[in-house]
Amino acid sequence: MWKFVPEEKVVITYFPCSIAEESCKRLKVSDGFFKAYFPDGFVLTISSSGEVLEHYYLPSEQHKKALDKNYELYGKADFENLPEELKKRLKTRIKDMRKFLKGETIDIFSIEELNKGQYKEALKKIDNSGLKSILYFLLGENEIAKETILKAKESDIWFKRASAIILLDKDALKELSEDDDDMDNLIIAIAYAKTGDIESSRKAYERISNKLLRSKSAFIQDLIKAFEASLTPYLAKDLDRAYSFEKANKLSEALKIYQAVFNLSNISERKKIISRVSSIFKKEPKLRELPEEARKHIVVASMLFERKRFKESLEECKKALHVAPFTPIAFKGIAKCYGALELYEQAIENMSYYLELSPDAQDARECKDDIYRWEFLLKEKTGSKSS
Repeated sequence: MWKFVPEEKVVITYFPCSIAEESCKRLKVSDGFFKAYFPDGFVLTISSSGEVLEHYYLPSEQHKKALDKNYELYGKADFENLPEELKKRLKTRIKDMRKFLKGETIDIFSIEELNKGQYKEALKKIDNSGLKSILYFLLGENEIAKETILKAKESDIWFKRASAIILLDKDALKELSEDDDDMDNLIIAIAYAKTGDIESSRKAYERISNKLLRSKSAFIQDLIKAFEASLTPYLAKDLDRAYSFEKANKLSEALKIYQAVFNLSNISERKKIISRVSSIFKKEPKLRELPEEARKHIVVASMLFERKRFKESLEECKKALHVAPFTPIAFKGIAKCYGALELYEQAIENMSYYLELSPDAQDARECKDDIYRWEFLLKEKTGSKSS
């Protein structure tokens, strides 16, 4: 299922924990793991139950010819006519390939101190100047961060990321924008927020997958906090504008601004905005109604959901929100999609928005029951991970 072509010959090796104790500890497995080695240097690590634990490129000289050939043939392929799951895996493999070719050889999630937020300790273990510069940035030591990146000898992906958020280098930003990479998009969002280009920052942030945004890594969460901090003064101005429109009874205009701020806010701020919007809907119930253009997206989303194309359904619901800010049924659709994707925190959050915005909904009982189910599944899921 991960092969570019059926003819690729994959070598699979089993590693029992008795001879790979450190790796087992890192991967959180107790009964060993398998590694699948592809001809171009792609490596899959798989648990005994078939779960993919990690994937990356680590080609040696003997893999170079196959790597070059595969990149030429598949490096920018979209595989649109393939089944969804296969398409997703092949795109993941291409993303890993492009990361390697860009020079991203550091696995940040394997650096314990980094993911615990122990940046001073992490600095002692990391040699890469770009990554070190970003750590100084997170520590608030901006002059050292700038000095470190200006003296850097590397020109890899971390150099470009550091140049983007510390030096606000336009060329680095442009290069990072060429790949739809989660970490790159987070860096781009921070850089544009720092320059006050909120629209470009928003677009980059909205491209980031929920997997990265919900990461337990302190490093990732601190970068998200840096993004939020950079936006704070601009979002505050937008909220003031929204309040002014609300007081002037220009409620449609207020809703549009609230929606833009909502998309860039943390959970705490989103809850406050939902409360404001709920009061607007009480004043003007017609604003809660679904316009025709938004209805099209909801109908398509429903069809995609029935066909189990949950990610595509999710995107259609988000498009409905863009057309009709805070339309309640879109939040319900988003919640259902997240629930189907087993992203229960997001499912609960969005269904609670639906219920607050539609207090008289006929299906309120059913939706509350969905929340109870997701709360149980979330507890079960997080419990199994910690055990």
